[in-house]
Amino acid sequence: MDPSLSLSDGESDDESSSSTVRKTYVIFRMLEFASQASQWHERHRVKEPSIDYSIAREIYLRRLYYGNDRVCREQLRLNKHCFSVLCTKLKELGMKDSNHVTVEEVVAMFLYVLSFNLTNRKVSFDFIRSGDTVSRYFNMVLHAVLKLGRQYVVQPTTEMEGFEDEKWDWFESKNFNN
Repeated sequence: MDPSLSLSDGESDDESSSSTVRKTYVIFRMLEFASQASQWHERHRVKEPSIDYSIAREIYLRRLYYGNDRVCREQLRLNKHCFSVLCTKLKELGMKDSNHVTVEEVVAMFLYVLSFNLTNRKVSFDFIRSGDTVSRYFNMVLHAVLKLGRQYVVQPTTEMEGFEDEKWDWFESKNFNN
């Protein structure tokens, strides 16, 4: 038997077992305390500061429409000048910057969807916006572009030759609502 493990000179078997039990109890209590402290730390620790999404969004947008003209053409399918003219025309129609979203960002989202046939989820991830925001502003720009289109696109008038022929009289005299 190892002499270091043997009982010390003055200790009896009972004293040795009670001190061992006491030491074991203290060790288990210390482990329990360490475990509880670790759990508390995981729940309540000071978390690292999260990414400031407004700054990340601003950097992305500046790269998109204030950066290189090639990037603007590749991503939005418009050069920077045409993009700024479109934004100006939409502002003249009544679109305004909201508290958190600019007209340029909204138009960029709209063109980005049209350029690549992207889903709402993909655009909301790229522009760091919620899906609701992307959808709402996409529809707003769509309606504004349709209004703008009425100013620039003139629908041709259709005149049918031979309308006066008797073959068309049959359609005028029939009542199709019955």
